[in-house]
Amino acid sequence: MTVPASPTRSSNLGGAIAALWVPIVLVIAAFCMSGYVAIQHSQEFSPVDEWVYTDYLIKLPTEGVVHEGEAVGQEALGLMACDGVTPYGPMGQPCGTAHYQHSRFPFGGITSADAYTPAYFALTALFGKAVHQAFGINQLTAWRLSGGVWLAIAMVLLFAVLRRFGVPRLAGLALGLAVIASPFSWWTYSYISTDAPSLAFGLLLLLFAIDGVARRRSLWWLVPISVVAVAFKVTNLLGVGLSVIYVLVAWVLARVRQRRSDAQSGYDSFERTDTSVRVALAAGAAAVAGLATQVCWMAIRAALAVGTPASQGIGVPLSARELASQITNFLPGTIVANVDISGSTGVAYDIPQFITAPLSWLCVTGVLGCLAIVRLRSREAPIVLAAAIGALLFAPLLTIMLRLVSGSYFPLPPRYGAPVLGAMLLCAGILIRSRIAIYLVLAYAVALYAFVLVTAPHYSG
Repeated sequence: MTVPASPTRSSNLGGAIAALWVPIVLVIAAFCMSGYVAIQHSQEFSPVDEWVYTDYLIKLPTEGVVHEGEAVGQEALGLMACDGVTPYGPMGQPCGTAHYQHSRFPFGGITSADAYTPAYFALTALFGKAVHQAFGINQLTAWRLSGGVWLAIAMVLLFAVLRRFGVPRLAGLALGLAVIASPFSWWTYSYISTDAPSLAFGLLLLLFAIDGVARRRSLWWLVPISVVAVAFKVTNLLGVGLSVIYVLVAWVLARVRQRRSDAQSGYDSFERTDTSVRVALAAGAAAVAGLATQVCWMAIRAALAVGTPASQGIGVPLSARELASQITNFLPGTIVANVDISGSTGVAYDIPQFITAPLSWLCVTGVLGCLAIVRLRSREAPIVLAAAIGALLFAPLLTIMLRLVSGSYFPLPPRYGAPVLGAMLLCAGILIRSRIAIYLVLAYAVALYAFVLVTAPHYSG
């Protein structure tokens, strides 16, 4: 005799599927895009430092860390000589030369990957080795496939953050697909890239900040997460800064509300906000922990140095005009971040600009639109203010910091805004609430995603 399924169990399963179908779809879409595009790439390196990252991965089992002033190994030099960099082709000496001379290669053959801790490379090496041994895929492609894991994690976290503010599931699906199909994701998640963890860490920090403010979990979790995030890449300090600003703005607004005893409707977002001093202390500790992590790594890096750092020849004078121009860097530019081809006006991923322009519109409209209409009494006020500060001011602030630390300046790539991108998308999700707008964004995101997959063999280097 067949025993009928328990109604409660069936309803629970149906509820779980209904709640999780969007992140499941986004994870599948992330792996499909990242994996398919990575497999389409040739053995030419990405122009975004992939050759020195590959050298780091080659040396990792024996050295553990790449040292400042260290020469790139013969194996990586050979790959540069034989396969080269897309779209420039082979570099250095002829392929098959018995011993490659470092002076014939970019930056004198000195690595620039010494700025990074082994954290990202260790995980990439483990994943790549497993994929290589399991499926027989060549080692470079196996390492590149690790980007899909970071993109999938970011999509799960993005959906969680969007749902914290009641963004409809279909809107979350649309925004997630838009990110997956963006030029930013093309470069970041189909090649070896130290930017791969940044979107995920920015979202993770923001999620814990949101839950901490709402008393769902302790805000002190931000401290260890900040340490780990910055250990992966210094630009993840922007994610730390964003989460800290969100916590402090929410805390200040809650204290103002408490003092005024204002019980008007629409201000219930701060009913559960902890107004004690420990909130500010936790936020401050997270900021200090992130900065201390970078300072410690800089000290370790200096102690391990074996020579002078690579001269990349990209420094330019920092004028007031140049600094001001950074205000419009991350907000429109991060999600469509591309790579300029030296000596031309073209880009390495030559997808038509009119196809990707709506991605920038989403971010700009989301942040500035929310900023224009947000009420300080609303539950969205802290995240909108934090996102606006991060999107508009973090690029010039990072410029100043790099100038003070290194003594030089170079135009910041828009991809450095990855830790703040999640907050920009959240603002878009908060603003886009009408069914028509959601369907329009979803239709565009699906079409863009399909275009990226169909044209991947054409655009892949």
